[in-house]
Amino acid sequence: MNDITNTQIFEVVFRALEEHGLIQVSANTEDEKKKARNDCLPIIQRIQENDRNLEENLIELMKILRIDFDSKASLETIFKNIIKEIKDLQMKNISFENRLRAMENELKLKETYCLGYDLLWLFIFYYVEPAIDRVYPGKTWNYFTSKLRFKENS
Repeated sequence: MNDITNTQIFEVVFRALEEHGLIQVSANTEDEKKKARNDCLPIIQRIQENDRNLEENLIELMKILRIDFDSKASLETIFKNIIKEIKDLQMKNISFENRLRAMENELKLKETYCLGYDLLWLFIFYYVEPAIDRVYPGKTWNYFTSKLRFKENS
């Protein structure tokens, strides 16, 4: 879960609490969010390190944000939404990471093909061509390999 940033986790929690009316939006929301993010940073870092105690950490976040919750049912719904969004965020990052690795591997494979091709031609130029010229003067690599091609049926 280390690929998810602290800001992303905070945004998920803040948005869910805001959607359920537990955080009132005011004119200076960005300043309040910045202060709340700084206050919640230690808890968010705990969530980053170990998401097994996610509900306990979310309760602590709500206490830091001074949110009173009336019924356990609404709290469970909020927690389920937050946990689902964090898991979705985690899956998106994993999916992105896998696609990025696949692209890197494909690029490395193409580079390997190019290097192999260059090495082959260097080997032919420096070793095979001189050997062929010593044994068969005036003949080249192309002379011998052109005979390997299939003839078309007439």
